[in-house]
Amino acid sequence: MSTKNTVAVTLGIEVIAVLGTPHGHWD
Repeated sequence: MSTKNTVAVTLGIEVIAVLGTPHGHWD
């Protein structure tokens, strides 16, 4: 596993979570 892949996956999950919820992931 490479660090770049891990970061990309993490960012992708966070972006999907934010876009997938009307109030945002961090509320």
